[in-house]
Amino acid sequence: MRNLILIFSILFLTSCEGYIILSGKITSEKNGVGIEAVKVELLDIPPRDYYDSVRNVYVDSFFYSNENGNFIARSKMISMVYGAPKYRIRVSKSGYQTQEIKINKNKRDSVFLIKLKEN
Repeated sequence: MRNLILIFSILFLTSCEGYIILSGKITSEKNGVGIEAVKVELLDIPPRDYYDSVRNVYVDSFFYSNENGNFIARSKMISMVYGAPKYRIRVSKSGYQTQEIKINKNKRDSVFLIKLKEN
């Protein structure tokens, strides 16, 4: 009976939920300088699931880099039973080539250095 209680307690206290944290810096491939106001779109993620830590708001499916090219977003609490979900991000800004990046489903926290090429 003690073993059963112990096993139940361990299973009950073990969390199967977590956050996905997406952060990084977007720079010009030409000179390495951070690019402001680059649109970062979250693909394959339900709307209003991410919190834009730069602007302190929940976002539908996109947010922008700050004046230094930095961005950070955190998901709401989501199920991590089978690891973090697969998703993609798209970064775009007028005058630069758009990039789409696939996120490995086993990476819960993703930090990126994205270099954009000018058109």
